Amino acid sequence: MPESQEPTQSRPPLAANGSDAAGEETAAESAEQGRMNADEESIRSPEIENPIVAAEGLTKRFPTGDEELEVLSSLSMRVERGEVVAVVGKSGTGKSTLLHLLGALDRPTEGTVRFRGEDLFEKDDEALAAFRNREVGFVFQFHHLLPEFTALENAAMPALIQQQSLAEAKPRAMELLEALGIAARSEHQPAALSGGEKQRVAVARALMNSPALVLADEPTGNLDTKTAGALHDRMLRLSRERGQTFVLVTHNLTLAGRADRTLYLREGRLYDEAAERGEGRGSQV
Repeated sequence: MPESQEPTQSRPPLAANGSDAAGEETAAESAEQGRMNADEESIRSPEIENPIVAAEGLTKRFPTGDEELEVLSSLSMRVERGEVVAVVGKSGTGKSTLLHLLGALDRPTEGTVRFRGEDLFEKDDEALAAFRNREVGFVFQFHHLLPEFTALENAAMPALIQQQSLAEAKPRAMELLEALGIAARSEHQPAALSGGEKQRVAVARALMNSPALVLADEPTGNLDTKTAGALHDRMLRLSRERGQTFVLVTHNLTLAGRADRTLYLREGRLYDEAAERGEGRGSQV
């Protein structure tokens, strides 16, 4: 009786090195699919999934003799891309300190600030300086214009710091001065400008490099009510037109009311409007 034979099974060919070629092909296909998935994931902009800036557990203490003064206490906040957020509060509550930390002008005692998901304070001081020039525009209560330069040159200064020539930077600077209604004064030095005009030049300077985030610390605090309102209107219009994110500190509740959100800083933490109106405790941000 003939010996029973096991049914033959077809096997995939072996590669030259003796490995399973079909297995290698399957692995290659899996790797390629993995790369495609990764590419698709990278296309989903982190700006959609992550806020433009987020603070978590932010604490800042300052030494005062033998003790420390805690100005911010485990503060958290999120600001979405294109949003205008107003921060209000009494003098001395830490509003300027908060802006300095969000803009990486100072480092926190504890906590993190993430910009587009990246922890800012993992960077060294040189990298932070480059980040500020590239990504953040600052407007302060005092204009801080350089007296020996014209309005045009002051507005163009962030681009000049990035090694652009004045000829290269001029079109953008003039566009901003025009949008802020001060192009006719572009060749005047600060001494020849009014307070409102100086602040408009300061706003143009803040927007010069098209920063993703603009931080404004009482930008109209030194201006009369009419001039302050006009400047706020121009700033908000520019933010809407250009999709730029603003966080502004102000004592003026009327002006703050024009923002997308108003947050209240007290006892080192941020609260929403419901908390400030006394509707229960409201919410910490």
